[in-house]
Amino acid sequence: YDVDYALSECMTTTNALCDLFDIEGSAELFRAGFKDPRIDVAIPQTPGGYIVWQDGLADITTPSLVMTAAKDATLPNAEEGDQIWEAMSGKHIRYDMTLGGHFTYSNMCTLLGGFEEVQNDGCSDQFIDPEVAYDIINGLSMAFVRFHLWGDDTYVDRLNGTDPKYTADGVLSLKAGALD
Repeated sequence: YDVDYALSECMTTTNALCDLFDIEGSAELFRAGFKDPRIDVAIPQTPGGYIVWQDGLADITTPSLVMTAAKDATLPNAEEGDQIWEAMSGKHIRYDMTLGGHFTYSNMCTLLGGFEEVQNDGCSDQFIDPEVAYDIINGLSMAFVRFHLWGDDTYVDRLNGTDPKYTADGVLSLKAGALD
């Protein structure tokens, strides 16, 4: 992470991630890094933090299924998801849920669905039905993990875009070598 760059950017922006650097000792944690050799696959959902990750994203070697939401108001694709995806190289797949919001990737619609912020970012009639979303999220995640951890290509059609169930409500993008 380019912590010094992030700190300088945080002086001139209101990025929510910058609040992390207000916590004593956090900059040192970022400088030390968070790599854990036990992690063999990653599935970030509605990722953020481009201001910190930037160039380091190209160095990620852990196969990742990046799940974003086209209607994410909390971490909009234009500011986060798209930039993160573009900076990545390697065995990565992206699924961008067309009618997904930030809270589509959680159970917040069930827990706090009545709150306006939640309603406007994944939990109203203008978004994908949560049960349909969960089925897609779980199906893609399971296929990704089975493929990359165990070499099981039984459900590779979900990952390569040939199963219409997994492309009807979103867009799959694959980096070179994602399914090698």
